[in-house]
Amino acid sequence: MPEYWPPDGHTEPKEYNRSERAVFVLGVILTGLFGISTVQPIAVGADAYVSLWLDFAAEIGLSVLPALAAGVAIAGIGFTILFYGIVTPIHEEIHYVVASYLNLNPDFGFDEMWRVKNPRVVALSTNIPVWKNMLMLIAPFVAIGLLSIGALLVADGVVAGVAGVVLWVNSAASAQDLYHYLRLLRMDPKTKFANFERDGEIKTEYVVPEQ
Repeated sequence: MPEYWPPDGHTEPKEYNRSERAVFVLGVILTGLFGISTVQPIAVGADAYVSLWLDFAAEIGLSVLPALAAGVAIAGIGFTILFYGIVTPIHEEIHYVVASYLNLNPDFGFDEMWRVKNPRVVALSTNIPVWKNMLMLIAPFVAIGLLSIGALLVADGVVAGVAGVVLWVNSAASAQDLYHYLRLLRMDPKTKFANFERDGEIKTEYVVPEQ
């Protein structure tokens, strides 16, 4: 058990668990909402990409069908690199930087959901106030979202399309963060949390002030 936990004047710790069903439903909602709101810039960006690629393919002597097949493959590879090689690391790094700034002892690792291991940052600390938890959780969604919206406002064509994809994918991928954020929003603001490793897994507990 971590040192100084539970704090004096608080109830006995309760285990905090997520609802994978609720995360899934929220992910579907976010995917739909941001998919609808970004469909126009993504469509414009896709048209611009196809036009540029076909012009390039014509210059190097590729016929239409091989050019289209190659263009789809390149777009798929580009999307994979964008999401797994750029957006996801930046998303987790924002969690890490904010947690470090708040002195929450952040730790990189992997969290399994639906039999898939996803990178995650957890604050291995005790007596974490609700507001620090909420700030760490919401930071990547807000920061990447604002940057993407800014790019959509000033850019066009392929750049706007990429910004739309980033906004859409990052928002949908933030479902777990937003799920926890909304749960914490409804809790007593004096609630305190602790994250620690037990039996090779990260466990989360919380306590509230005694009445």
